[in-house]
Amino acid sequence: MTELVDYGYIIVCIYRSPDNNFWIFLKNLELIILKIQSRNKKPLLCGDWNLKFMVNNKRLQELQNLLESYNMMNTARSPTRITPSTESLIDVIITNKKIFQY
Repeated sequence: MTELVDYGYIIVCIYRSPDNNFWIFLKNLELIILKIQSRNKKPLLCGDWNLKFMVNNKRLQELQNLLESYNMMNTARSPTRITPSTESLIDVIITNKKIFQY
C-alpha cells in the first residue's frame, strides 16, 4: 500500500493466485476498501486478480456487486493478456466512479 499524500490517493497492488479461495479474497478486498474509506482517501486498487472480467459468471457478478456498493469500478476495458489463441482481462485498475470519468 502506498499513499500519495499530496493527491489523497491510496494505491494498493493486489495479486490473487488462481488457486486462492475467491470468497476469502472478496472479504479481504472489502476490508481494504473500508480501511481506505475510513481514512477519507481515494482508492486505486490494481493488480492481477486472476478473474476473467470478460466472462460473465457468479464470481465476477459478486465482485461487481461489491464494487458497486462502494461506488467503484474497473477502469480496464480491453484485454490485458493476449496470446495467439486467447484474450483475457485479468489485470485491473479499480477506482471510485467519481474519480474516473469517460
